Amino acid sequence: TDADYGLSCAIQATFVEACYGAGDDVGRDAFHVSLAATEAPVAWSILPQTSLTGSKVDGGTPLPVELKQDLGNNVWLLGVVDGGVLKMVKIKVHGPVTSEWLGTRNDTNYNPSCAVPATFQEACWGAGNDLGRDAFPVDSVAWGILPQTNLTGVDGTPLPVMLTRDLGNHVWLIGAVDDGVLKIAKIRVLGPKSSEWIGSRSDPDYDPSCAIQVTFIEACYSAGEDLEEDAFPVSLLATEAPVSWTVLPGATLTGNEVNGGVALPITLMLSLGNNVWLVGVVDDGILKMVKIRVTGAGTSEWLGTRSDANYDPSCALQRTFRKACWDVGDELPRDAFPVSLQATDDATAESILTSTGTCRGEFARPLGDDSNRTDCPNTMVDRKTCAAQCNSGNMAKGTFICLESKIRLESACPGYDTVTTGDKVLFTLGVVASKCPSLDRLRTIFANALEVDRDSVAGVFCDSGKDVSLSKDDASLVGKPTAKGLTIGGEFNVHAAEVHNLLPTVAQLPDGRTVVGNRLATALKSAADYVGSIEQLHQPLHMPDQVIDVHKACRGDTARPLGVDSMGTNCSVTMVDKSTCSAQCKSGATANGRFVCLAGKVRSDSVCPGPDAVTMGDKVLFTLGAVASRCPSPEQLRTMVAAALEVDRKTVDGIFCEPGEEIQLSKDDAHLAGHPTARTLTIGGNCNVDANKAQDLLPKVAQMSDSGTSAGNRFATALRDAVGYLGPIEHLHKPLRMPDQVTDFSVHKACRGDLAKPLGDHSNGTTCPTSMLDGTTCAAACYPGATANGTFLCLAGKIRLSSVCTGRMDDGAVTLGDKVLFTLGVVSSECPSQEQLRTIFASALGVDRDTVHGVFCEAGEQVPLSEDDARLAGNTTARALTIGGEVHPDVAKAIPTAQELLERAAQLPDRRTAVGIRFATAMWDTVDYIGSVELVHPPILIPDQVIKHVKVPPPMLH
Repeated sequence: TDADYGLSCAIQATFVEACYGAGDDVGRDAFHVSLAATEAPVAWSILPQTSLTGSKVDGGTPLPVELKQDLGNNVWLLGVVDGGVLKMVKIKVHGPVTSEWLGTRNDTNYNPSCAVPATFQEACWGAGNDLGRDAFPVDSVAWGILPQTNLTGVDGTPLPVMLTRDLGNHVWLIGAVDDGVLKIAKIRVLGPKSSEWIGSRSDPDYDPSCAIQVTFIEACYSAGEDLEEDAFPVSLLATEAPVSWTVLPGATLTGNEVNGGVALPITLMLSLGNNVWLVGVVDDGILKMVKIRVTGAGTSEWLGTRSDANYDPSCALQRTFRKACWDVGDELPRDAFPVSLQATDDATAESILTSTGTCRGEFARPLGDDSNRTDCPNTMVDRKTCAAQCNSGNMAKGTFICLESKIRLESACPGYDTVTTGDKVLFTLGVVASKCPSLDRLRTIFANALEVDRDSVAGVFCDSGKDVSLSKDDASLVGKPTAKGLTIGGEFNVHAAEVHNLLPTVAQLPDGRTVVGNRLATALKSAADYVGSIEQLHQPLHMPDQVIDVHKACRGDTARPLGVDSMGTNCSVTMVDKSTCSAQCKSGATANGRFVCLAGKVRSDSVCPGPDAVTMGDKVLFTLGAVASRCPSPEQLRTMVAAALEVDRKTVDGIFCEPGEEIQLSKDDAHLAGHPTARTLTIGGNCNVDANKAQDLLPKVAQMSDSGTSAGNRFATALRDAVGYLGPIEHLHKPLRMPDQVTDFSVHKACRGDLAKPLGDHSNGTTCPTSMLDGTTCAAACYPGATANGTFLCLAGKIRLSSVCTGRMDDGAVTLGDKVLFTLGVVSSECPSQEQLRTIFASALGVDRDTVHGVFCEAGEQVPLSEDDARLAGNTTARALTIGGEVHPDVAKAIPTAQELLERAAQLPDRRTAVGIRFATAMWDTVDYIGSVELVHPPILIPDQVIKHVKVPPPMLH
């Protein structure tokens, strides 16, 4: 007895031998025991081979149980999601392959958490609808830890195991509470009485739930202190699961009816459960199959032989070889294709041979500026999830998942970035076809098949696999004996309320008898010429709380205000996506236009103009992510965008292309690119548009990523022609309309009037003020009796043109006429000489060199170059140059006229024109590198200017 017992001793879960040890001994017969007992039950656990079967499950093909919940006393809930319906069976396990049926239910409107193993619970069963006993028969395989299993205490005393948890692949946690300490051993069961030690842990401060069988989970082990030795040796007693045989690749089909009598290795294998296997090969365009029961490493019992000369192409692929392939075959005699068997009872073999594949965890790329790595293991099994690891210690948004050997979804530690999360439905199809469609086209195909917004379709892919042998009829259609085994898939972003409607619709994609499946098949055939079969590789998978979009933050200090009245900006150090800020004006005036943070880059302009001129209007901003061999030049890109959107090239500005990380290409794409890798590119720009036309332009800009549209096709074609290889193109955000933005800014740089130098002997200085505003004129100041000819002009900070005073003796010394003035902003390695530049302009404009005057080139700040341009330039930087000149019509020729010269000067930066091509070519021939070319101002035509001045000699003295 114990009158001062610890409270834990009054609770069943923590009533342990220490409670007895603390009590007072009161003699043998103080409390008589009236006993009623039964033999301790075996603790059975469900193995991964367990499946739901029957005609109402996946069209008759057994589905592995993905959802399991131990309800205690060997009662289990088992479930699968099949065609958007949650199908469940409740059983009581009695032995390795025997169970007692307790109920069957389904739920077409299940809670999404019920489709996730970690949150599958008894409430999911409670919400289901009762069905008949045999709706989903269970093909069960179990393994049991018997209650005679003990841990050995520190003093050698056996501690009966009270807690067990099956971790899969014969690995178990077994535990006991000993003197207030939770002691756990992790072991791998090797046989009925043998095990391999993996780890030992103890926890004196354990969570009370860890002392209860139902809530004894792996987290209880993780929380313990690692003892790094076999601290609690295990005395094991377990019931052994039945021998499960796996057919090995060394097995062959033999006989005179196979390959002219030469044995063929079995390439198609399917376990039907209880050691029954379908095995097959494709031989001379015929699918040949045998059904056997494996009885030993080299022995089997024959159950049937069939062949199919007109088989579905999916039956020639291991991953889509299924019972339906056997069902449609023609029966043949027993010895048509004898099986030469190689099999193993190694428990790991079937998981290797029948697994949908593993993923390389290193391919999971975390997003967000707070990310530094992931918790993904090097090798991830199918359906395994992992996530980004955050520097801040915060929990990441979203998860990666290994699905059919491919890392899917995204995980982000946002930091200053903004992350949008929501529900996704993932699907993967196995397709036999002649080739992969482009990803851009595939995205459109999926959207049209399911009648959803194309923007809601993400993560599309098409991976080309092995050659697939075709039947003779299909080979005749294709024109060759093989096609490709393709894996295609993607994700749908969907509102949580719409998931249950979408899942069964997505499940129809491979079924050509449905409207959805027919649309998919028709579109795929149009894109790939031949499509033999489409199969679902897994049930559509609903994943809640996943990353839909990551909106990258911007550095506010990269916002550069314009205008002489500017004195910095009000931009925060870190700007969240879509946030705006503006220039700060010395005068206290309100700035024109706003900066905006968009996809990690500060865009648009903000100006405190002072005396400068600002034009305002609407802008449509876009940013694209592309995979390509390299960036086109800004000039090429500007031309492409204008042509794709069918707008004036002058309305396109802010163009950029930034190369990102190198990515590995598939074999087919590597062959197209001529290189195993390509670059991720970020491409963007703005379109300046009248307010009443902005709304019409938005949908056109949105089509730039879709090559199925006219705008998208024009853009993709031009981009591919410019860079060689082009992969997928995606919008990084919806095109953004911003009203009241700076569409043009003419910097009215002031000029120093004292730099105006008058010509002629009759000049007495100038009328120019000390500081001249941009666009203003002045002239030579003349002595009495003389007249000023021509004017000086302040243009973009530079005094241009000439002015001369002439008297009566100077008649004929000055020739006046029209002049066209132009100024260009050029990024180049260096300035050409003035003589070279004069020749370049004359050649480009198609005029006599004597008509070109006033040329200049002024070198400005250094400009960093992209990797591609740096390779061309042989340097990481170039110079911003300001170059210009004047040209006048040749008085001896009728053409070109002054108006024609004005038009030609405007074409100098445009490499689509003959003038622009000649200018760029001549520059390339003169300097090491030339990049972008822009007009600093529109060319100006000014009449009555000095074209020629001849100094008249003084009169001869007699």
